[in-house]
Amino acid sequence: MLLLEGVSKSALAYDREEYSEFCATLGKLAAMLVTIRDPGSALAVAEAANEAIEDYNRGALNVHAAQTVELRCMIEMLSQTLMALADSGGQSVVVLQNIRNQVESARQLDDIRLLRARLGDSLKSISDEARRQRERNAEILKRAEQAALAAAGQRDDHEVDRVSGLPSAEKAESAIGDRIGPESRYYAAVFVVERVESVNLRYGYAAGDQLLQTFGRYLVAQLEPMDEVFRWRGPTFVALLDRTTSADAVRAELARFASSRQEHMTQVDGRPLKLPLSCAWAVVPLAKCQIAGEASQQIDRFVTEHWDKRGA
Repeated sequence: MLLLEGVSKSALAYDREEYSEFCATLGKLAAMLVTIRDPGSALAVAEAANEAIEDYNRGALNVHAAQTVELRCMIEMLSQTLMALADSGGQSVVVLQNIRNQVESARQLDDIRLLRARLGDSLKSISDEARRQRERNAEILKRAEQAALAAAGQRDDHEVDRVSGLPSAEKAESAIGDRIGPESRYYAAVFVVERVESVNLRYGYAAGDQLLQTFGRYLVAQLEPMDEVFRWRGPTFVALLDRTTSADAVRAELARFASSRQEHMTQVDGRPLKLPLSCAWAVVPLAKCQIAGEASQQIDRFVTEHWDKRGA
């Protein structure tokens, strides 16, 4: 009985609910031992206690392993980010490599939690700076390409989105403009992919791009062959749907797949990663819009309201 009490008090509380249930189970078994007089019954209680302890240990080891993998991905993300920053010196990378070594040698769950907290404190600010620099560099490159094309007498339409391979937001705005009007049968369906920012932050931009590519393919597969799918700005896709049904009927059609959460296994930097496929979505009837800009404004408002709201 004293042994069971000692085990419950010294066990790692990796999950509050699991820990409470584990302690309650050992408490019941300890109480049973007080009333048992024959060795056979005591042995049965001991076997039940051993099984409960083994189950709890397996759960703790699984959490330990999962957090270790997450930490490794976070460290890789930080290493790539610091390498990309113009003002980052070699010393920052050395510090990260030291933390990586600490992760490899960590054996206690509390050690993993401490390392995760240290990484989490600096991850967001460094990643935000890298993203700003990445956007600045992309804008500079875009302007340089446009200037080179203009000098050569060519025109740059930006027709295809680089990440998803789908037609771009510029193509979407043009297509929407062609279908605006009081007699229009078209609907613009907007899908904001959730958790892209948190995936970028935790696993790196390659994982975020994988998430967008996967969602784009999933969306195309769910819609009709004649529907047009575009990559909008940010974590957003827009589909143009030609329907003779009401807006409520279109929403019911999309809710079939857009309201459920899917998961997709992929490889990022040689590591298996399970990506969530979920989105916030809305339908814009183009017959109710006077000009193309009005539809675009409705789409952008929805994107602003739902961009990574459930990113945790």
